[in-house]
Amino acid sequence: MTTRLNGELTLPGDKSISHRALMLLGISAGSGVVSNLSAGQDVMSTLKCMQTLGAAIDPVGENAYRVTGRHHLQSPRTQLDCGNSGTTIRLLAGLIAGAGIPAILTGDESLQKRPMKRVIEPLAQMRAEIQALGKNGCAPLQISPNREGKLGGIRYVLPMASAQVKSAVLLAGLFTDKDDPVVVVDPDCSRDHSERMLTALGATVERQGDEVKLIGRHHDMQGQDILVPGDISSAAFWLVGAAITPGSRVTIRQVGLNPSRTGVLAVLKMAGASYTVANEANSGGEPYGDITIEGQPLRGNITITHDLIPALIDEIPILTVLGLFTEGVMTIRGAEELKFKESDRLASMIGILRQLDVDVETYDDGFRFQGNPNRILPERAEWFETHHDHRLVMALEILNLRAPDPYGIHGREWAAISYPNFFNHLAMLKTGATEQIGSR
Repeated sequence: MTTRLNGELTLPGDKSISHRALMLLGISAGSGVVSNLSAGQDVMSTLKCMQTLGAAIDPVGENAYRVTGRHHLQSPRTQLDCGNSGTTIRLLAGLIAGAGIPAILTGDESLQKRPMKRVIEPLAQMRAEIQALGKNGCAPLQISPNREGKLGGIRYVLPMASAQVKSAVLLAGLFTDKDDPVVVVDPDCSRDHSERMLTALGATVERQGDEVKLIGRHHDMQGQDILVPGDISSAAFWLVGAAITPGSRVTIRQVGLNPSRTGVLAVLKMAGASYTVANEANSGGEPYGDITIEGQPLRGNITITHDLIPALIDEIPILTVLGLFTEGVMTIRGAEELKFKESDRLASMIGILRQLDVDVETYDDGFRFQGNPNRILPERAEWFETHHDHRLVMALEILNLRAPDPYGIHGREWAAISYPNFFNHLAMLKTGATEQIGSR
């Protein structure tokens, strides 16, 4: 049995952009209103941390906040709780190290198992006093004022595609001297949200080839109003859900179209999905527009390799669901970074495929299997485990659109990490809602 999706959505704001809007406005002169801020728990962790550091962040409407910055962050009296958010802890590590204030950054049990050496190494090279208090280089992170009073510049070559590490270095670099260059070499062209927003606020960043060079500093930045586009990582669930259910038609309003994030659209094209983009605009350096997609039989080989991974790393779970119902072979390679997300998503998706009786060929950095638009999913009494991973939860809920009977999913509440209203939106699209649905 197939359940169709029909209707229109305005999604919660993009998580990555929301984090950066709070942090960068929080150290800019003046103030700005951030509208359509993500209400997910990860972004709320950043909001609370920035308030603790002295930024004034006040609600002015639904998912809208006025952020009044301060150039000199205050030392927190308590540990900064980053919750489950890797973006919060890694970017704040750069910001706090640059600001030269003492702080301890911690998080929940899951966050304290995620690698932090990747951000400690470049910051230490900039003369930051930073160390991991957890086992194997994991959180909590302790940051102390630099003995020389200020960090130094750096030319750092990213060993892996990581917008978080790149951003941590750039945020730390906002507090160095202008004659002490800060350059990040980014061979894989990871997400560029930080560069775009820094430039929009006045701290120019130049890109030449694979080099990202920070030109401006934090005192160049001026607050402004920012509309956060809808999160394309959240949109991916509805795009795939509509694509795999013939007869569906879904429009997503004001969704982010940053080229470093739109890998999901490239994969939909590989699968032969039909979608259009309209009403394109820009805010805070970020492009956005309306995407309309219609469900139809899918056909085409889907090949996701190292070059495309940075533009869709968070979408691999839901794109795996797309591959299940596309006539062609799905191949994913170069995705070893998935082992270090909220769960080992590579192992999790392989396990789910096998539980669905899919013959899957596995590699150290990915997997390969044959899709089928007429696939009949097996009946399954045992529930799926999601390992506290919000993206696995939502991907499995979309899989349920094609299940003979809905599969049981442990940890459904974890969807709130990035998309608190996911289940409300799912229910409305199932009933064919035609009005625009807010992100409440």
